[in-house]
Amino acid sequence: MASAAYQRAWRKKHLMQVRAYRKKWMRKSVNKKKTNATSTLWRKRNPNKVRLQNRWSHYQVRYGLSKKEYFELRKKGCWLCGEPFRRKEIPDVDHDHLTDKFRGLAHALCNRAIGMVGDSSKMLYKIAKALEAYEKREKAKLQ
Repeated sequence: MASAAYQRAWRKKHLMQVRAYRKKWMRKSVNKKKTNATSTLWRKRNPNKVRLQNRWSHYQVRYGLSKKEYFELRKKGCWLCGEPFRRKEIPDVDHDHLTDKFRGLAHALCNRAIGMVGDSSKMLYKIAKALEAYEKREKAKLQ
């Protein structure tokens, strides 16, 4: 019997043959039903893995973001405030709602804050000015 490494190498070398065989095998209704039943059972038993697979697939398809890029960006922290992410925190994948272009990973609160002002830098500037004026008034009252 051939070793697992040999089998992997053979399948990699003969990928088109393997795909054709699998396609032919799946066309048989008995095999299709068996495979679907097995897949459904696995998904029911592994909901966390399914959720994780769906998340990675979504990031890749919608934003073109690979796992490697995701983890590199995660190490850099939030693109909005610059603070690092907590260990188990799942950052939001921030994107421009007009173009759907990926902008960076952000804390949930940071991402929602810019979303609430409609991704408008002018609005954020007005809010920042208002907060500064409020802080000055409060500081003057304390003195």
